[in-house]
Amino acid sequence: MKLIILALLVSTQVFGLQTSCTKLDPKQISDLHDESNLVFSGYLNIFEESASVLAFLFYGHQSAKTVDELKNYPTLIYLNGLLGETSQIGNFIEVGPIRINSKGTFEKNVNTWNSQFNLLFIDLLVGTGYSYHNTYQDIPTNADQISAHFVYALEQFLKADDGCVKKQKFTGLETADWYIFGEGYAGKQVVHIASKILDSQSAVLNKHLKGIGLGNAHVDANSLLREIPSFAFNLGLVEPRERSELEKIALRGIQQLDKKDYSATHITIQTAIGMIHQFSGEINIQNIDQLTDIEQHISNFKTYLNLQTTKANLKFDENIPFQQSSEEIINALGQDFAKPDALPKLKELQTKLKVLIYNGQNDILCPIPSTLRYLSSINEDFKTKKLEVQLVNGKPAGYTLKSGQLTFVTINNAGFHIPLEKGEVILQVVSQWK
Repeated sequence: MKLIILALLVSTQVFGLQTSCTKLDPKQISDLHDESNLVFSGYLNIFEESASVLAFLFYGHQSAKTVDELKNYPTLIYLNGLLGETSQIGNFIEVGPIRINSKGTFEKNVNTWNSQFNLLFIDLLVGTGYSYHNTYQDIPTNADQISAHFVYALEQFLKADDGCVKKQKFTGLETADWYIFGEGYAGKQVVHIASKILDSQSAVLNKHLKGIGLGNAHVDANSLLREIPSFAFNLGLVEPRERSELEKIALRGIQQLDKKDYSATHITIQTAIGMIHQFSGEINIQNIDQLTDIEQHISNFKTYLNLQTTKANLKFDENIPFQQSSEEIINALGQDFAKPDALPKLKELQTKLKVLIYNGQNDILCPIPSTLRYLSSINEDFKTKKLEVQLVNGKPAGYTLKSGQLTFVTINNAGFHIPLEKGEVILQVVSQWK
């Protein structure tokens, strides 16, 4: 009987999570924050009558000193997503105001996007980061479910009584300019989310979403499979014999895609990338110019966010462990990763919104040639236009292509995590684009 009562008490603590928004003391997060910084955290329900929630952290623009001033600045939602990952990577490692470095200490991010935007970091998927799924049935298995959960959660932030706009009196924030950015797999989901917002006349942001950004985004499996063997060969990562092996694997993936066996296609893509990793002497596939990836950053990041003091300072439920990624989510979304459902929506979105797509030169996971291939399939200009040099502070920093509202930028000497590796460059690119 005691065990039953204890279980009920624990379930009440966790299962009772609902939409909330709490003002934080920035100094309790880090002494590097100014006391005047506006920081809020909370949870957002994913549909009516559900206790499953997405967790978020919101940073008011660095120049905003009161909540009344937030409406004077655009708001950018930043989402991360190597399949099943938390968006707090974007917050504490990439574009947020305070960064956890490879030594495990805090440092001010001199290239934070918070200098240009209010920043909203929402875990894209229940069960990642500080987010929580009340039941396994709430774990999404496709892009339609993810976008439905996310748009409902965003509406909670904007118009629920306990959401930030109403509870904390962010008056006018909902009618200012909004942008949504996604990295990796989250880029594909941003396409679906933006499409759902624009298709819904009742959505608060229907008329105020101004643009989307896709950073090293996985959007089209077909383009990836067709380009990755030659990309690896041209970089000198594989020999001719190994290229032939890769081409056979890629062809198998294309055939699986044609048969709509998307789970098998996803596995084949992983196999191909694994082969490149093996053939190249275990090169860093996220940035071939670096010996290691950001695992040390990630390790320190996970340790910090799982501390009870951190959860208390951020006002998140201390009974819920922080999860950088989730195998449950990865397994549930295996078939969605390769599903070819984003390109038709992206083709339409480029006529309605500003679209920025950017890729790091040294990334194998989402290589530049595959991005150019799928962009050429949705925009005729990309078949004939030539890349132009992208200058930052008077120096070549990459290349760019533009057609209408669609902009594509490559970043030199950068891999998958562009904001960490080339923070000044991508900040200027985004600032000029918005």
